[in-house]
Amino acid sequence: EIDPKNIDSTIREYFSQELKWTMNTVRFNEKDFGIIEEEFKEKIATIAENAVGDACTGSNPRPIDPATMEKLFTYIYYGKEVDF
Repeated sequence: EIDPKNIDSTIREYFSQELKWTMNTVRFNEKDFGIIEEEFKEKIATIAENAVGDACTGSNPRPIDPATMEKLFTYIYYGKEVDF
């Protein structure tokens, strides 16, 4: 039963759990979107360099260098869990 005094925290908790479930069960990778592996490998260094140089990257909560950005994109491409 929901306590009316705690409705806000109950709603937040529900949506928090739903988001966690969704993020853990719906997985996409770049291959799913038709990006050709050969082309990915050929262009990833340039893509990573350009991504790091983008003005929006400076507002990220963690700094990132081109090598780490390339690693991130590679993990995404192959659908690996980002663990760094």
